[in-house]
Amino acid sequence: MVPAGFKVVKTDNLTVEKGIVVEDKKGNQYVWIPCTTEDSKSQLQFKRKEWDVEVDGTDNSRASKDELTLTCEENYSENGLTYAVVNEIVAQVKAEKESVRKNGGYYIGRYEVGGAVGAEVIQANQTPLTDINWSTAYGIATGIGDGVGATTHLCSSYAWDTAINFIQNTGAVNYAITRDGFNENWYDKEVKDSSGKIIKEKNKEIILKTGKTTAKSNIFDMGGNVDEYTTEVIPDTSEAIVLRGGIAYNWEFVTPGCRVDAAITRSRNNTGFRTTLFLD
Repeated sequence: MVPAGFKVVKTDNLTVEKGIVVEDKKGNQYVWIPCTTEDSKSQLQFKRKEWDVEVDGTDNSRASKDELTLTCEENYSENGLTYAVVNEIVAQVKAEKESVRKNGGYYIGRYEVGGAVGAEVIQANQTPLTDINWSTAYGIATGIGDGVGATTHLCSSYAWDTAINFIQNTGAVNYAITRDGFNENWYDKEVKDSSGKIIKEKNKEIILKTGKTTAKSNIFDMGGNVDEYTTEVIPDTSEAIVLRGGIAYNWEFVTPGCRVDAAITRSRNNTGFRTTLFLD
């Protein structure tokens, strides 16, 4: 299903099963994740999956929260995580599930969002947009879409985990649980370009531009490069947001499937975000 105003992009893996790519009029690119909401043995299911979860030492909270279990009994108001936004997140994930049920899949940003605030893009050869707080990322993701019949969101835990499973099912076996054998931007790993040239040496703290590592199912940097904000939030805890992405270029030991929590009170120069696009 291609939204109005989008076109299919020619890639090496030009099949639905291997991650077909579409592009909007601004050049932003998304990868189709075919899946179902049904409990199926033959099809990828749109659902959460926990591989590794950090437990916070200050209040013993786990870095995990099913958005559909969020409650709005209290008036949250910390750095953009308000009562209204919590309600929006719950409604978003419900709408995502309904979209998948009707359309058989969803789109995820091919790249981390790059550019600058006010000029955000989902394109290759861009510096990931960092130094913003969770609330800013949440707002940008909602407004970045440029098509008819589709809506963009900050990536949910359901969309993130389903995409990781899709990547694992289409060739990158054990991608969620190991950093070995994958050309991703972690501090203690070298990174090579498509020709085999080393573009980042081991033990170097460098943010790479989008599209410089090796794509998995046409998706770049679900592991490494920058942490990524999601809609997975844990209100009323000391670290209310859950970061994904195998954590950033200056971390060594976290795998792509891991969840790590963090305080919502500040911006980070190693944290960005990824959008999703769901058919209406």
